[in-house]
Amino acid sequence: MKKNKIKKLAIALLGIIALLLLGAVLQAHGFLGNLVSALPLTTAAIVPIADIKDVPDIEVAGKSLGYRLRLIRSSDVDRAQKFTADESKPGAIKKIPLLEGAKITNIECHAIPEFTSKGSKGDITVSGTNTIVAVLGGFREDTLRFIEQHVGGKFLVIFEECGPEGKAYLVGDVCKPMVLKEFDNRNNHDSRSCVVTFENESIYQPVLYTGGENNGA
Repeated sequence: MKKNKIKKLAIALLGIIALLLLGAVLQAHGFLGNLVSALPLTTAAIVPIADIKDVPDIEVAGKSLGYRLRLIRSSDVDRAQKFTADESKPGAIKKIPLLEGAKITNIECHAIPEFTSKGSKGDITVSGTNTIVAVLGGFREDTLRFIEQHVGGKFLVIFEECGPEGKAYLVGDVCKPMVLKEFDNRNNHDSRSCVVTFENESIYQPVLYTGGENNGA
């Protein structure tokens, strides 16, 4: 029994010595360093929050949106393709992939459209609502049929800012489109007009759209 124990101990020592020699050889040839560098890091990289500076009063003034809204039916978006990013402006969209024959519809509003986005933190998660309100002038055939046929419809909406840069913003996507949720059509002593409201329930905010009149073509 004693000889067997001594034999097992000797074999174990020889194994340890062999492993040490193998490690020394691998380290001498740089294999261990390459192996360690290839292992994934368990510590996540820290992404700092970008600084936000103040702006001059001219950039705070209200009523800066243009009178035009641009609508894209969510069913007209080619889901087999990805939105084209504008590499010159991080986060911006340059082209919205449309099905063959589809186009962007332009709506000229009678009053300046309004965009609002509200959100809050609940007990478990966050919630948000994006809203666009626009006034269509007159009591006329095209506005009547638009309301009749598209109330409840799902859209991607582009609204535009007036100013030297002429920025445009896209709100809504195929997953969370803006829904034509409400309309208030009037022909009375106050006015002949229709107020339409687009809305979606999403925390995601508008993104810069740089596709211009021809959708990046």
